[in-house]
Amino acid sequence: MKLLLVGGHQKTRALVKSLKEKRHTIVVVNDDYEWCKLLSSMYGVICVHGDLTKPFILEDAGVQGMDTVIALTNNDANNLVICQVAKKRFKVPHTIAVVNEPKNMQVFLKLGVDKCVSSTKTISDIIEAEAVFEEIREYMPLEDGKIVCVEMTLTEKSPAANKVLSILGLPEGCIIGCVIRDGQTFVPRGNTKIKAGDKLVLLSTPEAVDIAGEVLLGKHTKTVNSE
Repeated sequence: MKLLLVGGHQKTRALVKSLKEKRHTIVVVNDDYEWCKLLSSMYGVICVHGDLTKPFILEDAGVQGMDTVIALTNNDANNLVICQVAKKRFKVPHTIAVVNEPKNMQVFLKLGVDKCVSSTKTISDIIEAEAVFEEIREYMPLEDGKIVCVEMTLTEKSPAANKVLSILGLPEGCIIGCVIRDGQTFVPRGNTKIKAGDKLVLLSTPEAVDIAGEVLLGKHTKTVNSE
């Protein structure tokens, strides 16, 4: 895949390293000349120096031949412009924007950006979920926060321990996708008895996580805000 990374510093370097290892073709555009030289020398990628929002700079970087453009600046307005220029003027099939202010995500999507990533929102959601109850091991927002993937570990004190799945009364909008027990993974059925020590991987709406936490772990959580 051909990818154009526009702006950013540490996030961009991490992406370049990861994507290079996966053998993608990468071009970087940045308004920091020294940063361009550093990335080029470290990873052997083509770097174009210039104003990130100018169409001719993106054109010089080969935007017309890209599969995806990723806008990574710390300025939401610039990221929106970069994606709109790539999409509307150069017909790039897929655009991704880092959104520094989570409230801007819906606006970006309505204005044609294909995918928004808010590190602030993702990190705050993870911190909130981890702080709510210690039995949560992972919390991953999917589809811009409309669905979450949560891993919960049952203890001896969990009200769901040693009970059959069908009688638990999990809320609508929440399912147990798999159970991890003694290093083995399996998909549970209604007659599956879950035990203390089981790790349960849930797919759920953010609202249903509250009730699921109470049903499975005996602890009520604050609703995770998906706005």
